[in-house]
Amino acid sequence: MPKFEVIRPWHGVTAGQIVELKEVHPSLAANVRAVGEGADEDGEAGKVLAAAREEAQEVVSKARSIHEEATAAAQKLLDDARAGAAEILDEAKAQAAKLLPPPDANERREVIKARLKELKIDFDGRKGEEGLAALLPDGELAKLFPAE
Repeated sequence: MPKFEVIRPWHGVTAGQIVELKEVHPSLAANVRAVGEGADEDGEAGKVLAAAREEAQEVVSKARSIHEEATAAAQKLLDDARAGAAEILDEAKAQAAKLLPPPDANERREVIKARLKELKIDFDGRKGEEGLAALLPDGELAKLFPAE
């Protein structure tokens, strides 16, 4: 049985409701339109549907091309960033090879002891590095070890 969508409601039927009718009475023909399997594909609804499908296909193809362009641009940005990061890493490795290792604690202690002797400051030789550094005047430790 063909199905029809109600365009203008009448008693007991609401607009938009789908009804099944064996045949449409001429007085109801203006109030319903065919839907589903029994619908006329060559009618106005068929034309609108065909136009909508074509437009949807165009939109999908445009969206795919935009997606491909965006993916290519993003990949290019990633490649450029990776190349830049590799250059920075290589430069850092080259600079790291040039840096001198920091003096160990015993060397620092001996340097501080020598400076205390130069300044003729009495100190207990058994003290650690921090204790000896506390005996130095302000700014002397920074002069001895400027990197810190």
